[in-house]
Amino acid sequence: MAEYPQEQNGNPLDDLANDLSNAVVAKNVDVHNASVDKIQGGRVSVAKSATRSIEASAMDMADSASVIVRADSLEMRDCAVVAAISKKATLQESNASVLVSASVKAKESTIGLLVAGRVEGNVKAVLTPLAALAFGAGVGVTVTVLKEIIRRVRHTRS
Repeated sequence: MAEYPQEQNGNPLDDLANDLSNAVVAKNVDVHNASVDKIQGGRVSVAKSATRSIEASAMDMADSASVIVRADSLEMRDCAVVAAISKKATLQESNASVLVSASVKAKESTIGLLVAGRVEGNVKAVLTPLAALAFGAGVGVTVTVLKEIIRRVRHTRS
């Protein structure tokens, strides 16, 4: 079938669509037994490795650690991350300091701060919304009391 050049009608959306199509590069990336600074790809697989930043459509981690992970679909087994953002996260015996996800399925995992629409499984959240509220109130009261003590000490010395 012959291809015919499309007539340009000056529509900026056509140019935007062409630019976005050219920018999308969904490459597969496999990292094993390595230390990597930044990974970007469509499907990313990391095993027995350490990374600083990962951005992927589909992410599979095993026996690894990362600072920041952003993925539409995230699967972690025996892993640790500082912060993860995803649409769907599945964790098995993993730890995350902060996890933001629309849906979380976890087995024997610990999460410091969990923000999720739906959670299934055995997940231990260290900082729940109620605990965060109580912690914030405690910090506020402590700061106020300390300011008052400092003000009174300075006033008595004057």
